[in-house]
Amino acid sequence: MTTRWQTARTLIVLSMVAAGVLLGAGSPAGAAGAAEAGILVECTIAAKAPYVSGGRVVGEATVGCPGVVTNLGVTVTLTRDGALPTSANKSCRALTCTVTTSAANPAGNQRWCVSAKRTSPHTATAPPVCRAL
Repeated sequence: MTTRWQTARTLIVLSMVAAGVLLGAGSPAGAAGAAEAGILVECTIAAKAPYVSGGRVVGEATVGCPGVVTNLGVTVTLTRDGALPTSANKSCRALTCTVTTSAANPAGNQRWCVSAKRTSPHTATAPPVCRAL
């Protein structure tokens, strides 16, 4: 849920970017430039619940820094009953970056979990999202 304050802050940041106040916002230093200008840039990270598609279990994660084009890095990890069947990482120069990975869905019911880690512009992790499939 977005509060009025978060919405107002986002609109202020976006209008400043549009006005060219954030010098270097299109560079990897863009987020740092925003911080130096006294503007809090809240980067996000989210793991999506695992789901089945075409006989495979898919894990997906998205990171972003709203209003600032920067180098984003994300790693997604998919585990089955606590074991690591697969992981993937990706770097994007954008506002958001999404990475997916998948593993074969064997017969039976397993507990699948998706974990996400932002590797740049600074590190952060999202709580794992799990479900039985």
